[in-house]
Amino acid sequence: MLDATTVTIIISIISIAASLFIQFLMEKYGGKARMKEIQQTITKINKEYQKAMKEKNKQRIKELEPEMEKSSKLMFESTMLSFKSLIIVLPVFMIVRWVIITLFPEFLITLPFNIPVPFRNGELLTWEDTFGPNGWFIISLVVFGGLSQIIISKLCSKSQEKSQENSQDKLQNNQ
Repeated sequence: MLDATTVTIIISIISIAASLFIQFLMEKYGGKARMKEIQQTITKINKEYQKAMKEKNKQRIKELEPEMEKSSKLMFESTMLSFKSLIIVLPVFMIVRWVIITLFPEFLITLPFNIPVPFRNGELLTWEDTFGPNGWFIISLVVFGGLSQIIISKLCSKSQEKSQENSQDKLQNNQ
């Protein structure tokens, strides 16, 4: 039988692996890039429309009406992409969760502090310090998933910056 510290580390490592795998699936199949593109387009359209409304520029408002219709279609597409993401993430989450609960049914961890837990024991929000395998997995997944998302985003943006710099250098050298 494994001690509590070892099980805590194992569940945390599984959570890290699951969060990275989910990130990979989202990048590859979840339409994350398209969602970002849609968000930027909608933001741009809304800013232009708000500016025209503020200036009471009726001609510009009329010109932007087709863009506003496009914006609502993009919102629908974004919603569908969110459901697609859920369909990708949920099975992975449920399978890994089931494996952890099955492997470590007796696991219990008590933290030296309380953390907020939504929708527990029929209450909207409670503060808890003791968690079983399911709770610890979810906490670890949220923490490590958030951290991995930040790290991957930073690495991707640095990679894009370097590739843009290299492209600009090549253009300058060719001229």
